[in-house]
Amino acid sequence: MKTTLQHLRLLVIWAIATAFPFIAAANEQVLDDADPVHGAMNAIKRVPLAAYALAVCLVFYLFTKRGACKRQGYPKNVPPGKMRVHGFLPLGPDPDCSPPCTKLLTFLKMTKTDFEFVPYEEHEMKDAPKGKMPFVLCSELSEDYKGDSLLIMDALVRKNPVQYDLDSHLTAEQHAVGKAFCAMLEESFYFLGVHHVRWNTAEFDRYTGPLYFSSVPSFLRGIVMKQCRTKMLRDLKGQGTRLLNDDEVIIKANQEIMAVSDFLGSKKYFLGDRVSSYDASIYAHLAGAIQGDWQHPICETVRGCENIVNYVQRMRDEFWPELQSE
Repeated sequence: MKTTLQHLRLLVIWAIATAFPFIAAANEQVLDDADPVHGAMNAIKRVPLAAYALAVCLVFYLFTKRGACKRQGYPKNVPPGKMRVHGFLPLGPDPDCSPPCTKLLTFLKMTKTDFEFVPYEEHEMKDAPKGKMPFVLCSELSEDYKGDSLLIMDALVRKNPVQYDLDSHLTAEQHAVGKAFCAMLEESFYFLGVHHVRWNTAEFDRYTGPLYFSSVPSFLRGIVMKQCRTKMLRDLKGQGTRLLNDDEVIIKANQEIMAVSDFLGSKKYFLGDRVSSYDASIYAHLAGAIQGDWQHPICETVRGCENIVNYVQRMRDEFWPELQSE
């Protein structure tokens, strides 16, 4: 997804290109018109349009300058033992409305890691090494930014297994089951139950757009929303989900939801009585279909599975208690 700042820069160029013809035409009319009064009147009619275009340019400049100043507040270094996590947007009882971001953030809470969260509007993915969120800056891992939640988690486990290895108690069979379910949720259900619902249905205009783009100035919001949605839908088509109609998406998503519910049963955590790193991903992707006010049959199916709802709430209460009273 292109950043808001990139969109604004393109629009600045457009605004400047629009302004100068009006100014030139107004000046030319004043100088060349045989009737000075008539020429002045024509110039006056054009000046407000030129002034408006220049004013738009000024607003764009100030807005992009504000974003640049925000980013300057986050130097490319962090104190030893601390991590800076660049995510998307906190939402209600969950740390982020992006499942991959919630996955990493929850893993860090599980392992009692000291971290600082930076929302999208303050970083705009400017330094994202893989062009997506989350990404982190951690001096103990690398001097540069590191992306992809799974790669970040694996790097932390290798660096300090005592603190970060939550899976040492699992058998090979449990590892296989955990990896299989996480792959299903991350590579399939995410696109069916989150990406499709939020970007490819009427829920985009009703809820996603106003939620995601509320910080964009109102006179730009429609343009930015359209461009971002076009990019997201193109990605969804390339992945394959957009080739299905809504009924077909619902059928596939419901099958996966039932598989998760059946395996979870009445267990406290997904693989038993002890938490594991797989719970970070399972919780994040299930919460993505429960959180917020998205109204879609897939969301209603997840909300109708009592054991899934209870599991998500247990994870919230244990690892994000500070968000439950908001």
